[in-house]
Amino acid sequence: GGAHVFPGGAVDAADSDEALVAACAGLDDAEASRRLGVSDGGLAYWICAMRECFEEGGLLYAYAGDALARFDSPEPGTFGDIVTSRGWRLAADRLAYLSHWITQAGRPRRYDTRFFLAVAPGNQDVRHDNHEATAHIWVRPREALELCANETINMRLPTIKTLERFAACATAAELLAELSSAPEVRALLPR
Repeated sequence: GGAHVFPGGAVDAADSDEALVAACAGLDDAEASRRLGVSDGGLAYWICAMRECFEEGGLLYAYAGDALARFDSPEPGTFGDIVTSRGWRLAADRLAYLSHWITQAGRPRRYDTRFFLAVAPGNQDVRHDNHEATAHIWVRPREALELCANETINMRLPTIKTLERFAACATAAELLAELSSAPEVRALLPR
């Protein structure tokens, strides 16, 4: 609580729904699982990331035809219901697998977390959910790191290290190019 973080959460059973898996564009479960180093079910991580961005930040990574969909008015229904009822395809091809963090043994709460990177859709506005995310800001990575160093905002180590990695690139396109040329993602186990 009280920390500035990226949208995220746990993979749940709905993230493996056959209709959502089938609706993913540009990535199938075999390739997603290979990238994550798991035997199967890897695509659920991409679906979870897209769901959490939608639920916590109002950002929708889905195609309506060939363009990213726009979803302006909240309505009842789950993420899966909204996507499948419109026949949209999930933009799994827009998310790059960034990192894998595992909390060290002996901590009261342990996390095994996958981070993904996606450029925010230009045709959408962020709308935090006021429950898990109670506010949002858009800042450049270096500015966020300065705010944290000055104790204006609170961030956890994975967020800080992720922003340091972002700050090393001049543009989002440069960062995405770096990720596409990088070797496989190895788990980070900070002490």
